[in-house]
Amino acid sequence: MRWSDGSIGAVGVAFALADDASMSVATRLRPDGQLDETFGGTGAIVLANGEWPVAAALTPDGRLVVATSSFGALRFLHDGTLDRQFGAGGLARVPFPGSFPGFVAYAFAIALDDQGGALMGGEAPPSSAFRIRSRWRDSLPTACPTTTSAPMGSR
Repeated sequence: MRWSDGSIGAVGVAFALADDASMSVATRLRPDGQLDETFGGTGAIVLANGEWPVAAALTPDGRLVVATSSFGALRFLHDGTLDRQFGAGGLARVPFPGSFPGFVAYAFAIALDDQGGALMGGEAPPSSAFRIRSRWRDSLPTACPTTTSAPMGSR
């Protein structure tokens, strides 16, 4: 993604195969390709809450929203600090009414609108026959999503 000043952001997971460790990070580069040290003090932040980032988007005012594989969303301020006014301490998680033991949903994408709303997409195995769309407004204290699912191939 690209900020209005030309900075470039990315999220991902780094793996150390030798000891089976992983680290989730978000980073921002200046337009010249150098790390932007105003972001997290080093140009990168470690997502130390066990969440795996899968996608990211920017709010109209430039805050970073990171979608996680477990249908969570983290929001960060311009300097890379967690926005604790978002969701519960910076993390909003999509609840799935009627879920059952063993139910696990995986998010793949996030998009934001100019009104502060978010749309996340993914699937819920074991059947993987459903796609999940969840939409919320960030002005609500716990994100309060509306979750729908539809068979793959339907609208």
